[in-house]
Amino acid sequence: TKIYVASLKNKIVATGSLHEGYIRSVFVNPSYHKKGIGAKLVGCLEKILKKTGYSSVFLRSSKYAVVFYKKLGFKEVEKINPPEVGEMTIMRKKVR
Repeated sequence: TKIYVASLKNKIVATGSLHEGYIRSVFVNPSYHKKGIGAKLVGCLEKILKKTGYSSVFLRSSKYAVVFYKKLGFKEVEKINPPEVGEMTIMRKKVR
């Protein structure tokens, strides 16, 4: 797993991680929501995966973030319900 950070004025405001073709996590400090930081971070993670040979990006989204990822071009693949985290949606996007 590799972890990436987004910073503003030497302050970490968001993190994202990658593992074997999956975006494993994206977290944006709530004070920085709705500023495009999450979208830019996801875009950077997609580019990294594309450069390493992946043609599609997968992620697991909470029910609260599905709309966000759909706006970025992700499509729902499957709903799962692991007992340790609750309802999740597996999402996929082809990278060009």
